[in-house]
Amino acid sequence: MRIHRLTFAGLGPFAGEHSIDFDALGDGALFIIEGPTGAGKSTIVDALVFALYGDVAGSDSDKQRLRSDFAESSDPSFAEVEFSTSRGLYRVRRTPEFERLKRRGEGTTNERSTTQVWQSTSPGYWEVISTRHQEADIEIYRIIGLDKAQFLQTVVLPQGQFAEFLHARSTDRQVILEKIFSTSMYRAIQQFCDQARKSVEQRLDNARREVREVVKGLLGRVGEDIPDVVDDLQESLLALDGEPEDAADRLAQVDELVKEAVQLADQGRERVVATKHAMQRQQQALDRLRQARAMQDELQQATLTLDSARAALQSSNADLLEIVCVHAGLGIVDQTDAALIAEEVERQRAALMHLGERAAGEPALREQHTRLKREADRAKAALQRLLEERTITIPQQLAAVIAQLSKTAQQADQQAAEAQNAEQSALQGRLAGMAATLAGTLQVGDPCPVCGGLDHPSPADPMSQQVSAEELERAGLHRQQTQEVAGRVRADLQAATTVATGIELPGDVADALSAEPAQLSAIQQRLGQIDAERSALVAQEAQLAADAQRCSAELERLSEECRQAAQPFDSLQDRLTALEEVRTAAQQVRQDRAHEIAAAERHAQAVQAVSQAPPDASDEIIQRVTEAVDLAVGEHTTAVSFADQMQRLADAMGTLSGQLHEAWDRLVKLRERSAAVIRLADVLNGRPPNRLQQPLAAFVVQQMFDEVVAAANHRLQTMLGGRFALISTEEATGRERLHGLGLAVRDLATEAVRKPQTLSGGETFCASLALALGLADTVRANAGGVEIGMLIVDEGFGSLDSARLDDVMSELMRLRAGGRTVGVISHVAEMQRSIPERIAVRPLQSGAGSSLTVSWQSA
Repeated sequence: MRIHRLTFAGLGPFAGEHSIDFDALGDGALFIIEGPTGAGKSTIVDALVFALYGDVAGSDSDKQRLRSDFAESSDPSFAEVEFSTSRGLYRVRRTPEFERLKRRGEGTTNERSTTQVWQSTSPGYWEVISTRHQEADIEIYRIIGLDKAQFLQTVVLPQGQFAEFLHARSTDRQVILEKIFSTSMYRAIQQFCDQARKSVEQRLDNARREVREVVKGLLGRVGEDIPDVVDDLQESLLALDGEPEDAADRLAQVDELVKEAVQLADQGRERVVATKHAMQRQQQALDRLRQARAMQDELQQATLTLDSARAALQSSNADLLEIVCVHAGLGIVDQTDAALIAEEVERQRAALMHLGERAAGEPALREQHTRLKREADRAKAALQRLLEERTITIPQQLAAVIAQLSKTAQQADQQAAEAQNAEQSALQGRLAGMAATLAGTLQVGDPCPVCGGLDHPSPADPMSQQVSAEELERAGLHRQQTQEVAGRVRADLQAATTVATGIELPGDVADALSAEPAQLSAIQQRLGQIDAERSALVAQEAQLAADAQRCSAELERLSEECRQAAQPFDSLQDRLTALEEVRTAAQQVRQDRAHEIAAAERHAQAVQAVSQAPPDASDEIIQRVTEAVDLAVGEHTTAVSFADQMQRLADAMGTLSGQLHEAWDRLVKLRERSAAVIRLADVLNGRPPNRLQQPLAAFVVQQMFDEVVAAANHRLQTMLGGRFALISTEEATGRERLHGLGLAVRDLATEAVRKPQTLSGGETFCASLALALGLADTVRANAGGVEIGMLIVDEGFGSLDSARLDDVMSELMRLRAGGRTVGVISHVAEMQRSIPERIAVRPLQSGAGSSLTVSWQSA
């Protein structure tokens, strides 16, 4: 890890913003942070630790007091560090939680802490990778590889905690070393192998348990059917889960027992076949005896059935004869043959049913007759109305039209004569007017335009009012129109007279004139309609009358047929009832005769069967044979049960034997495969055959620690006059032994071994510094998981005399050759004089906090 820049503001005594560029200092540098007591030197270390871990360095400090009391309410408080590791270049910025004045109103408000982590993706470009506290802490731990406590023992040695690594317990020291040297993978290997050992041991236990379960199942199954051999097998087989050397012989006992079970099953099947044949022979004999006995019982029952059928037939014949005699009116001639009687009954019944179906239509036929008569009456009335209209109404209308036309013709003739006279008068007036006009134009001596004479003896007198040509034309047009009207009227009168031909008109013209006049065309159309309707009504009336006559005749014929068919009964229904009684009696006779025939056939068959059956089928013999059958069945059942039992035993033992062999084979193979895993896990976890009894992780940590101690002694031999050396000791921790993780101090002058706690202040400081430098040297030498490029030591130098201080300064200066940057915080004047690069912290005037200057930056 290399720190490039630290920037902070509003922290501790520093109200303003300050930035320290460690890259400008260069690699392998030594610098000092100096200033008066309380000026804020340790605040620089707190800012670095707070930026990385969100907390302060010293155990006596409180991060809640990071906010500077000298900063204004609006001034920010933050710490930002830019650093790099093998993973890349990163920047972290944190702000502490503090109370500030409200921007509006009175009082204060809580300013919450914030965290931001960036990673450089390219020069000048940063990508945010976290903005949440917990996530940022995890990410920083992943990047640096150290938590806060480890950081404070390897990179920053805060005031009062400088010797913690020297005085730490072995377990705490182991945790620190595992993190620094990334030895957790060895513990992971150790745990993985141990887990693999547990897994294979679990599988081995399961395999042994499987063998044990199969053995128990086999013994239990054998004990159900062959209990005598269980005791011999039990001791031999139950020892298999211990994996004895003679396991093959023990398994061979099982195979022999399986063969015996198979032989017993074969013997059982042979016995089943023998008992089955014996049982079948006895059963066949019993079946023959029972069949003979059943035939005898069947003959007895058939005889009773035949007698009953004959009695029933005789009774039904008597009933039929009695019913036929009672209903003699039915005309049944043969009164003894039930079949003939039934045929005659069916014939009469069918005829009556047909007639009944026709009689059922009598109401509809009567309704039809009534409807036809009603429709005929309506047609007759309509015909009468047409006749009246033809002989009365139409002649009156026609006479009125003729009278009206005659009158109109006279008026039209008169108007035409008057118009002709008027035209003649207008012509004469026109001519007279023209003569007077011509006379007015004659001059003496001029020829006359008419006669050409030169004399004008009698010229016409001038008229006061002359007829113009237009007036003459109008008179002619009027005469023409009146003549045309008169012609049309005369034509209509002639047409009316023609229509009236053959029609008797009323003699009284006054009656004709009083009738409602009608148009001649309407009268002509109505006369045609009346004639057509009269023809249709006449035909309809004739058809309806004929249909009504047919319905009446059909009703009379149907009534007569029903009366004749019912004789000598009162109605058709009475005759049908009598026929139904005879029909039922005849059917009963036919049914009883069929039963009698079937009973006779059954009786004959029973007689023939009895004649062919064994003669001796008594109850005593049947009982003895039945007992023999039961005995044979019992023997066969026992044989079948035994055979099934032995077969199930053989099958079960074969299956269990196979399972036992398979389980044993799996156990042996698993044991062979697991041996190497178990041995490796035991060695890696410090169990026999590990002679050191030290787990792998502890062994690796011990080797690293031995190198650390060696490197620390290399540093320590130049300090304290080379009098002291660190040695590792063995300490117990839990169930493991950590060889060499304990620390002691050997006094080389006296060869005495002392605890680190017995050293003086100066001696403790030198030993702790040597150990810290040795730890960093070992990390660098082994290229471990954490690269420590900077070491900051807070105080402790005041406990050294000038000679020892020179030794320490010489050692610190030698670190520059290895590229290490070392920072010290000290009040020692000699150190301040000997270290040129410095961060000077100075209080400001009038108690306004502190400020700092960086020597290599100001230069």
